Formats: sequence, structure tokens, C-alpha cells
Amino acid sequence: CSLINLKSREDYLESLNLIPQKELERLFTEDAKKGLGIELNFGDMSFKDDEKDTILRIFKTAKNCGCKFYLGSDAHSRADMEIVFPVFERAIDLLGLKECDKFIIK
Repeated sequence: CSLINLKSREDYLESLNLIPQKELERLFTEDAKKGLGIELNFGDMSFKDDEKDTILRIFKTAKNCGCKFYLGSDAHSRADMEIVFPVFERAIDLLGLKECDKFIIK
């Protein structure tokens, strides 16, 4: 979530790059054990091609650790849904998410 560094987009991306891979794996493994869902947010998934590796590293790590995902569209009207669907479809494809990766409240 870009709220981790609001100074600029570049600073936000750098903050993500500063998180060690081992720490991401530790955190997401714990999240998966606890059955927490990971939100795919429209704002997070609206990235430029040159930001893809930085953004997707976080979510790919979560997936590899066994986390499940849900969509947080922030859409407040039907017209908004037309905007968010392509972004989420792209994210789902890039992450290789399947039905078994869907977070379901138990």
C-alpha cells in the first residue's frame, strides 16, 4: 500500500525495495498460517510497466508463502467497475492467481 511512504511514488517504490526478501517471507508465512487475506487494491495494481517487478515481488512472495487474496476495488459506482476490471484482470494474470488462491472467510 502506498501509505507506507507518501512522499513520492519513487520513495514509495524505494521503500518496497528496502524490505528484505527474507523478512517478506517471514511475515507472509505467518499471515498464511493465521489465515489472513491479502488485499489486491486498485491503487496498488495500477502500476506502470517499469514498476512491475517491484510491486509484484510483494504479492508473488505472499502467494508463494501460501497467502490467499481478495479484491479491494474502491469502486463506488457501476461506472467505476468498468475502470477497475481490466486492472484486476491484469494483476490476476501477472500473479497467476487461480480460484484456489481466493481468500474465503471461514
